[in-house]
Amino acid sequence: MPSKLRVGVVGANIHEGWGGRVHVPVYQALAETEVVAICNSRLETAQEACQHFGIPHAFNDYNQLVQSPEIDAVSIATRVSLHHPIALAALSAGKHVFCEWPLAVTSGQASELLALAQANRLQHGIDAQARGAPALLRMRELVEEGYLGRLLTFNMKIVQSSAMVPREQHHWWIYNQGEGGDALTIPCGHAVDFMQWCLGDIAEVAGASATQVEEGSIAESGEQIHVTSFDTVAFAARLDNGAVGSVYTTWASLQDIGWQLEAYGTEGSLVASAAGGLQVTPVQLRGARRGEGDLRLLEVPDHLKEVTEFCESDPRYNVAVLARRFASAALGQGKPNPDFADAVRLHRVLEAVVASSEGRRWEAVPLA
Repeated sequence: MPSKLRVGVVGANIHEGWGGRVHVPVYQALAETEVVAICNSRLETAQEACQHFGIPHAFNDYNQLVQSPEIDAVSIATRVSLHHPIALAALSAGKHVFCEWPLAVTSGQASELLALAQANRLQHGIDAQARGAPALLRMRELVEEGYLGRLLTFNMKIVQSSAMVPREQHHWWIYNQGEGGDALTIPCGHAVDFMQWCLGDIAEVAGASATQVEEGSIAESGEQIHVTSFDTVAFAARLDNGAVGSVYTTWASLQDIGWQLEAYGTEGSLVASAAGGLQVTPVQLRGARRGEGDLRLLEVPDHLKEVTEFCESDPRYNVAVLARRFASAALGQGKPNPDFADAVRLHRVLEAVVASSEGRRWEAVPLA
């Protein structure tokens, strides 16, 4: 078994995007991994990134990258609609895959990737970063310890201004519903992933999804774009454990209010909040049990802080936690958390929300 996982990153322009700002620095900082190749859509930007980071191999075709014998795993940080074909090529070539959330555009595509990864006995991880945040790990730990008693109800909201401001050119795809990135799949998807992991799986939903701001623009050029992607989503949810609550997400706010999850049980209450997206900004956790009075700030024990290479306020911190879990699994220890199975389940929940909105009815979340 090799001592380091050799990673090829797809989507690592040093001037824009998540891969160059986060994926490459994370893999270079962790002791378990090294970046040996970068693939961008243009060879010159891949070569520029390789020179900047000191990486040996540059590609402009991911099909060539995944065939390289010097690569053990592929990390995907492109726009959503490219996740499925890149992951499919990587898994078919026998490479482990770590992919940004959303895993794909549809649950069917995600299921195909899960089946292929399992058939080829390859490790598969999803960058749903909230599962790395220490305060959220503490929230889940407390729930498992019985802090809430029996969960009765919950409420989660995300309020951001993304639909109210121009987008940079490289984010043009978020305006297009067919590209798989909108307020439902990105901020709501990250938040629902953690909510289910912490409180329990969603069994059925009744919701509405909408495009409230129908015109957007490109920051660099001022070009006006007709928007078809959702910027506002609200739904009631019933969990497998019987708890009933609500989820509200919008990009159509002039102010960035942030994220909050409230959970209320027979024996206690927990409230987690962040000034921005829960996956990229520090989280504060408050709670109180029966007889304790008002909510108070809860401390996070050191054993829940899984990396020291980045500070918790750094957006790379949570990614480093998940990348370390993925790399350790690929090197023979543990398993990724979350993985493609979690992604398939999450895709099905979000698709049920859309189906509920279109049919104006409660919609069950399919198990398979």
